[in-house]
Amino acid sequence: MADHDAVAGQVRAGGLEITGRIPGRLHAWARAADGTWLGLVEFELRTGNGRSRLPVTQWCPAHALIMRGGCGPPD
Repeated sequence: MADHDAVAGQVRAGGLEITGRIPGRLHAWARAADGTWLGLVEFELRTGNGRSRLPVTQWCPAHALIMRGGCGPPD
């Protein structure tokens, strides 16, 4: 039981920080079946305690992306 509590404490202290803006790199655009645009984005999540990072590549809805230079998905 004590080992489980120690692990749980580590997970809480070092949980992934998923709020706010996270810089990333857009690799591609794809149109979803419902007609909306998705961007394939590579970014890095950090833990709340700043000790670790997790590289992520995932499809994100266009409305969740803020593009430099004002460019967006294709027309």
